Amino acid sequence: MKERKKQRLPDFDYGRPGWYFVTSCVKNSFYPLSVLSNAVSGESINIVGNGRDRSLQLTETGKIIDDRINWLQNQYECAEIDEYIIMPDHVHIIIVRNCDIVRNGRDRSLQNKIKPLPELMGAFKTTSSKLIRQNIDPSFSWQKSYHDRIIRNDDELNRIRMYIRNNPANYKYKEC
Repeated sequence: MKERKKQRLPDFDYGRPGWYFVTSCVKNSFYPLSVLSNAVSGESINIVGNGRDRSLQLTETGKIIDDRINWLQNQYECAEIDEYIIMPDHVHIIIVRNCDIVRNGRDRSLQNKIKPLPELMGAFKTTSSKLIRQNIDPSFSWQKSYHDRIIRNDDELNRIRMYIRNNPANYKYKEC
């Protein structure tokens, strides 16, 4: 049996504070997440965004994903969404983990509210998949893993923010 390639950085503690650029891809979905109207001709093209930028408009599937991204930062302490975009077949999210996971001691009051990045992404993908399957597409699923990049400095953060903002204009469908 073929062993799966490990996606996470070896020996890195994803429970510690930091800024992370995450991309998660949809697996074989026929439902676009939103539509971008061409301002010149008025015709619709299959480009998806989060509804916050220009003429991007979410579909019902995209609205569920948008809701779950916002739910993530409300549900979990220390998880903040800095910026995101919902594309036809994937999402880009900058997630800020702004406090450390307490691994010792007796105080367990925040234990269920503070999660490392892999658990945050698991919660997002699980809850969004469940709602989309129940309401829109019974076969919807995300690809098994996700791509992440640890953001190391302000210059890199600003480049990633610009990439996210310009993604709809530069979008060309390709396999994630």
